[in-house]
Amino acid sequence: MNKTAFCTALLAIAIAGDAAFAAPLFFTVDASQSSLSIDPTSLFGVPDSEQEQAPGSWTASYYGGIVADVTSSTIQILPTTTLVAGNSGIWGPAPIYPTTDPASDRAENDLAYANSSAPANYGTVVDYSNRPPINGVAPPSASNSAIRDLRLSLSDSSPKTLAGDGSFSEAGIQPDFQSGIVWLTYGNASFSGPYSDLSGDGINVTPTVDTAGQGTLTRVGDLLTLTLPLEFTESHFGSSTVYSGTIVATASVPEPLTATLLLPAASPLACVRRRRL
Repeated sequence: MNKTAFCTALLAIAIAGDAAFAAPLFFTVDASQSSLSIDPTSLFGVPDSEQEQAPGSWTASYYGGIVADVTSSTIQILPTTTLVAGNSGIWGPAPIYPTTDPASDRAENDLAYANSSAPANYGTVVDYSNRPPINGVAPPSASNSAIRDLRLSLSDSSPKTLAGDGSFSEAGIQPDFQSGIVWLTYGNASFSGPYSDLSGDGINVTPTVDTAGQGTLTRVGDLLTLTLPLEFTESHFGSSTVYSGTIVATASVPEPLTATLLLPAASPLACVRRRRL
């Protein structure tokens, strides 16, 4: 094949590749390679007293699916993406409040609840001994909280540039909590339970930052692998939690399509320029 014919074919392949992936791709999250860790800060606790309930209680694996529009030169994470946190262990408290009737107006006064535990995504213990006594009762020096039923969506507001080596910036992706409950053993309570609903009002979630590292989209045979470093912050009622880690997901597509998908966008254009010489 002469140079002109080759370049014409290359350009046609690149265009066909973009058209072939007009429909979004679904990437299955690999739970064995995907996890997010938390770093919580409590507004009311003793500064820097936040700790894991046990080693590993601040790191959870994730499964689910990432939905993305992908062309030979761009990638865009779509809001139909769902990341589901796995349970990292058995942490307190269990979602059983109240255990007495009538319920106490303070979670820490229901000892059966305060000392309970059950499978959870994350578990934290905080020292509240710096708080003033309530009704003559001193606050606990070790109060547990547990996050359960955590689901996240992710979305890009616009396509991002996908470099020829498959790298792209993961900064600016907007996470959103589809569900998630933080069960608490210190604070005001009611029959509905002493908890914070992460999918409710008053929850603020920042876009991802670029300190986590570049995302990548790579190909081996007909398998596309999406590696997505994430770091973002959730805050409510003056407290905050940083989530950070890496999500790895894969999608299987026919070999000819993957070849056009990851073809550097500059290649056919460079051919066109050479043809005009």
